Formats: sequence, structure tokens, C-alpha cells
Amino acid sequence: MIRKSLIETIFEATSIERWNDHIRPSRGFTELDKQSHKMICAYVLGKLNKDTDWTLLIEGGIFEFLHRLVLTDIKPPIFHRLMEEKGKELNSWAIEQIKPDILSIPGGFAERFERYFTDESYAKSEKKILEASHYLATKWEFDIIYDMCRTYYAIDNTRREIDEKMRELESLDFFGEFIVSNNYRGFTNMLGQLRLQQRWSRSPRIPATSVIGHMLIVAILSYLCSCEIGACKQRAVNNFLGGLFHDIPEVLTR
Repeated sequence: MIRKSLIETIFEATSIERWNDHIRPSRGFTELDKQSHKMICAYVLGKLNKDTDWTLLIEGGIFEFLHRLVLTDIKPPIFHRLMEEKGKELNSWAIEQIKPDILSIPGGFAERFERYFTDESYAKSEKKILEASHYLATKWEFDIIYDMCRTYYAIDNTRREIDEKMRELESLDFFGEFIVSNNYRGFTNMLGQLRLQQRWSRSPRIPATSVIGHMLIVAILSYLCSCEIGACKQRAVNNFLGGLFHDIPEVLTR
């Protein structure tokens, strides 16, 4: 059974502000919105990668989302440094925090969650797709706030780090194909605009949720419900993707 505490943890991401030490749009950037945009990018990159295992990619995205939620107070540069130096200890602590909420999900979900962060060979290709997607979503945010924060100390260092990582990732065939295509980049950038649309414009929600954040919540809950009823892998994948994209017309219609 999906625990109430797990659902509440997912919704906490609506209140976690990103770039909260920078000038940013009044709607702000939340962790939930970023993770949803990341999974949209992951879908496109997964399609370009010829041997993507969609179950591993989707579960990897959910696992990384939950992992980030318990470590999100750490500023990204410090977080990445800590992961390099104390990754095993941080992962172990994150697993301890999250595992009680996911043990009741049938089908070995909790065991795969733990393996994802302890076995480097597990979902290796899918982890690369998710890493590339993370930087695409991060760069989308940074390009918006950069002009407003040009005078900030070390802002150019942040830009240089992101650009260097993007250049590194271009060595991956699927990422290089994405970067040179206006259609692929245009699609993910257009859907990024759903971060700025609040649900609903005339009926405030608590917590406040963007359209893109709502799409990820529906996708994750659809996937977990699929695990709950013992759905086959393909049905679970389809349910997640259906949830992730179910409101994309709103980028045109509002």
C-alpha cells in the first residue's frame, strides 16, 4: 500500500525553492518543477538512446527525486563535492530515511531503490540519461536567472561549470543528437513554460502547484499504483508516461 507519508514527502517538493539565494521569477523555481522538467528531458533522450530500459529510467528518476528530497537543503556545489567524497555515507543515510515509506510497495521497489545507489553497474546507461536530463533542466533555469544576477559573486563560475558539464555530455551519442536538433530542444523548452503556470489560475491550491509539477505527481502516483496492482512492466511504463504528459496541451491553451 502507498503510505500517506510517502505522498506527503512528494508534495514537500512543491515548497522547496531552487536558486533561493538568487533573483528569480516571482513564481520561483521549485524542486518538484525541476524534477518534472528533468523527466520530460529524460523521455526525449531515452527515445534517442537505442537501448533504453524504460522501467530502469522511470524508477531511476523516481529514486533520484526521493533521494534529493532528503538532501535538498545542501547547496548544489557543496552537495556534489560531498557526493564525491562521502557518497557512500550520504546514500546510506538517504536510504535509511526513505526506505520505511517505500517498503510496503510490492514488487521489490524498495530493494531496487537501495541497489540503485549502492551498485554502480545497475542502470548504468539510464543513470547517464538522467544526469544529462538534470543538466538540461538546470541550464533552462540558469539561463533565465543569469541576466538578473550578473553582479552576483561567482555567478560566472556557476555558468562555466554548467557549460563544461554540457560539453562533456555531448560525447554521448543521444545527447549530441539532442543538442543539434531545434525540434528536440524546442519541445523540452516549450514544456518548461508549464513551470510558470499555476494550478489553478482562479482557485489557489495548497500547496501551490505548477502544471508541470502536477504532471509529475500524477505520473509517480500512477506508477506506484501500477506496482500496487501488479501491472506488467509495459503497462506501468505507459501509466507513468501518460501521467507525465497528460496536461501538455495547457502550454498552448492555458
